[in-house]
This record gives sequence, C-alpha cells and structure tokens, in this order.
Amino acid sequence: MFRPDGAMLCSVGVDGSVMLWDLATRLGRPLPAVGPGQVHAVAFSPDGRLLATGSSDGVVVTQDPTARVSRSLLDASAATRSAACLAFSPDGSTLAVGQRDGQITFWDVATRCVRAIVGEHRGFVSSLAFSPDGSLLASSGGDHTVRLWDVAASRERFAVGGQVSQRVALAFSPDGRLLALGDKVSAVVRLWNVSSGCQLDALRGPQAAVVAVAISPDGTTLAAADLRGEITCWDLATAKMCPQRLRHAGVHALAFAPGGRALASGGFDGIVYLWDWRVSSGDGPVTT
Repeated sequence: MFRPDGAMLCSVGVDGSVMLWDLATRLGRPLPAVGPGQVHAVAFSPDGRLLATGSSDGVVVTQDPTARVSRSLLDASAATRSAACLAFSPDGSTLAVGQRDGQITFWDVATRCVRAIVGEHRGFVSSLAFSPDGSLLASSGGDHTVRLWDVAASRERFAVGGQVSQRVALAFSPDGRLLALGDKVSAVVRLWNVSSGCQLDALRGPQAAVVAVAISPDGTTLAAADLRGEITCWDLATAKMCPQRLRHAGVHALAFAPGGRALASGGFDGIVYLWDWRVSSGDGPVTT
C-alpha cells in the first residue's frame, strides 16, 4: 500500500512481517512488532500520519511510522475478535475493521471509541473499501457475498451474492459511481453501478482467476492481477484491454501511486515491483 503522498510504500510478508519503503532511496526497514499476533493487513490514513496494522490479536495504530511510535486502538475485549482487513475513511476520522467473526466495527480514530458495528457476513470479512466520499463501504466475506453499506445509517444498501470465492478484491472508481469486483476463483472482473446495484460490464482477458484489482486515480484505467502472475489493464471508457501484459510471478496485491503513473505489485516471491504500466516496463524490485 502506498502512503497517500506517494513517498512511502508499506508491504506485508506471508510471515506477517511489515516493511516500510522509502521510494526515493529504495531503502526499507521493518516495522517493529507490537503484540504477539501475526499482521494480516495494513492501511495508511489519508494524511499519511497513521499506519494501522490488523492482526490476529487486534489492531495497532502507529502514530508516526517514521518515529516508530505506536498505540493500541482496540481494547482487550475487542481484540479477541481478530482483525482480518482494514480501511480508513477518506477524511481519516474512521477506521473500519473487518473481523473474523463476520462483523465490521467502525472506530473513531480520535477517541478510540466504537461508532457502530454491522454484521451480516457469515464466517469472516475478507476485504473492505470505502467509496471516495466516505459515504459507502464495500465488504466481502466468507458467505460468498459482497455487501455495500451506508456508513452514516449503518445499514446495508445492497448485496451481490453468488461470488464463487470468499475473498473478493474490491476497488471503487474515483468518482464513486463504479465498484470493481475481482472474484478470486473467476478470470473475470465485474463492474457494478453503485447507485442501482446493477452489473454494468464483465471484463475478460486474464488467463486465470483474478486476485487483485486497482483503478487509477484519474479513473481511466483498471488493472487486475491473476494467479498466473500476469497483470492486465483496461481502458474503462471503452472497456478495451490494453495490449501489454505485465509479468510478476505470484502477484497478490496491486496499488496505483497517487499520481497514477506508477503501479505497484506485491508477490509471494517477496518482491514489490513498481511499473510504468503505460510502456510495460518494470521499474525493478523495491525489495527482495
């Protein structure tokens, strides 16, 4: 995940280790572990001053990643729920925590108090994404369903059932009108109208199941990574697939840099690549 200013990148290893990378120097350092739980997810606040880490024993918010100062956000009783995924609201005031008990807790970052709890997923919550204006939250979970939540009302707007996978990759368009779903068992990216809850299109092109999706900050391009280690891009205005394919063995995470020119891919090979995807050339590994 990129810090919003694009100067730093945070990566999580399969062993639960967290690395912070200075993209100017290409140097990284490990984030010290806080608590015994293994880290599963990370999220930067919109101003880049906080880094939340989700683990099996709760959530820790790092006040300033560069100063290595941290504090626990969840109290001891809440920590037993185990955090599976995280997302900050666009204004940074709320942290949504997707839990392994199927609930989503909205935490007030300033007061460290619970604002609301919603819970319709059976099993666990596997992924979260706020709409750009913060009014909606998309979630996927162990019940093979993607749900769209009205944050202010703490109620479900609509649900998209029939997902083959329990872990669906989610990405909103910058204008908040479109939600891209990458079912991690299907080689198709589905585009949904957020207002109507209707499917708009199904983008085909990947040769294997889609494991990650991302939309560029200008809303023109959608990128999807598949299990074969290929990254495919589409022009969203025309739904046409771009001619180049990027190769990264074991890729499982994608993120566009805030400026939109660079695309980061993280893989099970322990490498994070930065791509100038317009010319299909790797910027090289940030880490090995």
